[in-house]
Amino acid sequence: MSLLQTVDLRRVFSETGEDLEILKGVNFEMETGELVALTGSSGSGKSTFLNLVGMLDTPTSGESFLRGRRFPSSTTPSVTATIVCRWASCSSSITC
Repeated sequence: MSLLQTVDLRRVFSETGEDLEILKGVNFEMETGELVALTGSSGSGKSTFLNLVGMLDTPTSGESFLRGRRFPSSTTPSVTATIVCRWASCSSSITC
């Protein structure tokens, strides 16, 4: 089972009246203990991707999974912290 997985993750911003598609169907999988570097040019969607998998933002479409459990569609910061702590078995350096 993957530690983190995304399936067809999309994020579209429509603040100017025009759709700006930042993430276009990202499929990603990371195993426990795997070291991953997220690289790319400015504006390529790195921060957007991290905000989505960190549950700081909601995707336009697609799904994300943490240890096989689907992320909820929207949460508050305190609920997000509780979910991550319970699902990821927080280390002692994090207060849950």
